[in-house]
Amino acid sequence: MKDPITVNIPLNTPICLKAHTGNNLQNEFGWRRGCCKNQNTEAWEQMLLLPTPDNKIIIQSRWNGRNLQVQESGLCVFANHNQELWEKFDVECDENGKVYFISCHTEKYMQCENNGFAVCANKNRGGWEAWTIVYPHTTSMMTSSQLRVISLSATGAVLFPVLGLAAEALVPLAMSTFGTVVPGVGTFHAPLVSGGCAAALQSASASLLTVEAAAVGSIAGAIVGAALSNSDEEKKAQEDIFHKKKCRTRITLSS
Repeated sequence: MKDPITVNIPLNTPICLKAHTGNNLQNEFGWRRGCCKNQNTEAWEQMLLLPTPDNKIIIQSRWNGRNLQVQESGLCVFANHNQELWEKFDVECDENGKVYFISCHTEKYMQCENNGFAVCANKNRGGWEAWTIVYPHTTSMMTSSQLRVISLSATGAVLFPVLGLAAEALVPLAMSTFGTVVPGVGTFHAPLVSGGCAAALQSASASLLTVEAAAVGSIAGAIVGAALSNSDEEKKAQEDIFHKKKCRTRITLSS
């Protein structure tokens, strides 16, 4: 009988879980299902493996703190912050350093399907169920809670979601206050679906962003501009926006 395989699992440490496809498990912005769409390691792909008192493992997204949950159907979803049966996994390793996650809820292995989604579909322990622990290029990242903050300071640092657009079209402006600008956030969803234009800021210096959006973004987008300036000219411009059902927001920052 072979001795059990032991591999040091990095607990409470930012890691990425690479699937058999070469892509990393991610909690994509605006999408709860666990998926493996690319090889990025910057934000949505960073996870924490958290131990529980009963020696189980929780897979937690660093992006928003949600834990990966296995539902009755086998879907793997970053649903909430619970640490109950649905969120717990047993972990196995093989002689090649591959890691396998078994749902304590369904007793099935987590796998990455060819369509890129993570599911617990069966009790196989083959190539599709094998995961590799890799370390991100940097652990400096913006989190979901920071993305919701409007923070204007004397240094020009800002993290600003453009309101009034679909969730996939939020554009964060990352400046010096938050350290390293994360390439993954603000570029994946830079094409704004409401207006068809592209906007991405990847510089820590003074920047200008212009956003054209359709009627879906009119009111909320206008509120953004009104919050930034109280001048009569700006107020008149915002009134025109409401009437024209069109949003044009200009945000100018200086360091």
